[in-house]
Amino acid sequence: MAKWSFRKFLLASVLVLAILPVITFFGLTTALIHRHIIADIEGPLGAIAASAATEAALVIDEPRRVLGGLETFLSKEPLSKALDSYLDAAVSSSAAIGDLAVLDSRGRIVAASAANRSHLGEDLSGQPAFAKAMADADADGSPVLTSPFVNPADGTVTVLAFKRFPEGALAAYLKLDEFSRFLVLLRFSDADRLALIDGIGFVIAHTDPSFVSEQRFIKPPGPGITRIDENSRTWLATSRTVPGHDWRVIYYRDADESYAISGRLGLYLGLVGVASLALALVLAMLMRASFSKPFYEIISRMRMMTAGRYDERIRGNYAEEFSRIADAFNGMADQVSVRESRITRELEEKTVLLREVHHRVKNNLQIMSSLLNLETQNVRDPADLAIMQAGQDRIYSMSLVHELLYQTEDLRSIEMSSYAEQLTSYLLSTRDREGLEVATELESVVIPLEKALSCGLILNEMLTNALKYGVKGTPTPFLGIRLKVEEGKTLMLEVRDRGPGFKPSEDPRMSKSLGFSLIINLAKQLEGSVEFLPTAPGEAWPGLTARIRFPCFKDASGRPESAT
Repeated sequence: MAKWSFRKFLLASVLVLAILPVITFFGLTTALIHRHIIADIEGPLGAIAASAATEAALVIDEPRRVLGGLETFLSKEPLSKALDSYLDAAVSSSAAIGDLAVLDSRGRIVAASAANRSHLGEDLSGQPAFAKAMADADADGSPVLTSPFVNPADGTVTVLAFKRFPEGALAAYLKLDEFSRFLVLLRFSDADRLALIDGIGFVIAHTDPSFVSEQRFIKPPGPGITRIDENSRTWLATSRTVPGHDWRVIYYRDADESYAISGRLGLYLGLVGVASLALALVLAMLMRASFSKPFYEIISRMRMMTAGRYDERIRGNYAEEFSRIADAFNGMADQVSVRESRITRELEEKTVLLREVHHRVKNNLQIMSSLLNLETQNVRDPADLAIMQAGQDRIYSMSLVHELLYQTEDLRSIEMSSYAEQLTSYLLSTRDREGLEVATELESVVIPLEKALSCGLILNEMLTNALKYGVKGTPTPFLGIRLKVEEGKTLMLEVRDRGPGFKPSEDPRMSKSLGFSLIINLAKQLEGSVEFLPTAPGEAWPGLTARIRFPCFKDASGRPESAT
């Protein structure tokens, strides 16, 4: 967990105390301004939307009046020559009607105003709008409005109003582009938008013509003022229902223009915040200068004491709080200095005693080896002499561990490569090595004491066996020793020779030899594994490779398990 800094905390506190009131005031003021802006614009926007809805109601009701007059005319003069003139006059006298048409019962145009007269005979029965209008016609004969669609006559988006009459149906094309131009005049700003949508949500009229031509769908906003995010722009929208219909008028007010006063206020408050921050920084630097010198002086002396220089003391004319801290640490340093001296003295005494113990163990083992050596002078049987020699070698392998411990500063571990070199030299010095080729590959490896004794005995048995069976009488006497760390955690010890080796049917693990028994049992104690393989398989003198692996380190750094 990261440590916190009192100096940084103090600096941050000053800055926060300077900036927090400005930020709080700015946040509260902005929220109140936004709240009042919403309340202030809701009325005007709603009034404009309501006016547009009222005008839209007049446009929607215009087909009722015009088609009603056409129906009356047809009841008196059905499909007479005066019908075309009547249709043209009705269209020219209405600002909301673009075209009129008379359809027979099968949906074919039998009469039309001038703009649509070229489509006489055209079948409109297949259009969903016609079928729906004819199927859903009100019982009272009111016109039925379709969803907006592209008028094939002029390519504009229009809405058809259908009214049934006994011989077929009457159709009126609404002029929506005029209503779109009307909406443009109602805006507060050129950045605002006004839209007229039908009950489903398709745009019928819009201040942006692309919304109409692309027949876009708009989801109407909820009650009151609704915030709408569209790409990189934000709108404040409100809507009103067209009286007597399910159409709606939506007003979109540009939020940036509405909140422009908030931006100016933010600029002023930002300048105030910068000034406050500058003042806070000046105060913080003054406070830092007052605290930094005594603080860092105390820290410097404390670090010296941490490094073991307990003669150092914190001295200086500091503020009361810092003086108390200095006195407390000086007293602690006095106590630690006394205890450290006592602990160092006791540790040196124990180290000397432990080193003396190892020295005496080594001497006692050497005495035992010397006694065995004297005893061999009275032994004539070669087999008995070999047993005595093997015992001396094992004693030497153990005494060598204690000798190396006595010679090193670290009493917990052994440098194994040095141990292997000295043990090999000793064993070779007690035997005939004429013509013997010795190859060593020893890595510098330090292992803990509790494993060094067992490892040393195993190495002694491997070398003794190789010198006894794998060297004498062979055409190319050879002895190879390898010490290596594998994968950072496992120690590998290997001894090779070029002697007769074992027959393929023989298993060294089944041997009753004391040496092989020691190797196998000591390997188990080390939680390791033992392998006996031919050095040169298939040759006349295949030799023997004895290899042991055991875990000896905590991690890939090669640190002994016992090290802390």
